[in-house]
Amino acid sequence: AALYPGAQRQWTADGEAGALRIIATAALELYASAIAEQLHADALIATPMDATGKLIEGNVFGDGKYQRVLDWFAASGMDRAECHILFYSDHASDAPLLDWADEGVLVNAAAKGCKQADSRGWRVVDFTR
Repeated sequence: AALYPGAQRQWTADGEAGALRIIATAALELYASAIAEQLHADALIATPMDATGKLIEGNVFGDGKYQRVLDWFAASGMDRAECHILFYSDHASDAPLLDWADEGVLVNAAAKGCKQADSRGWRVVDFTR
């Protein structure tokens, strides 16, 4: 219910088009899993923690998120050459994934992010409407 309207429309359209929808987030798996379930995500890559609250394998952020996505992709058995990867992010810290994707999309970006997106060939969208 808290998704921006544009994000909800895009999420739905991607699913209807047959896209594999994966959430990769620095958020804790503890609560990100409930969000992924509610959105009917195909997979979740989030920050895991143990029963004591200690992070397992570090935070899924920046280069760490990139590596975790690459690990997930390698384990999936899919052939990268046969996939078209569209990656949405709301922050330029995801530059490694935005660059790796066939289409990198920076969402709801501020002026600095728009400038970086322009120089790196990422598309910019506004999902607030």
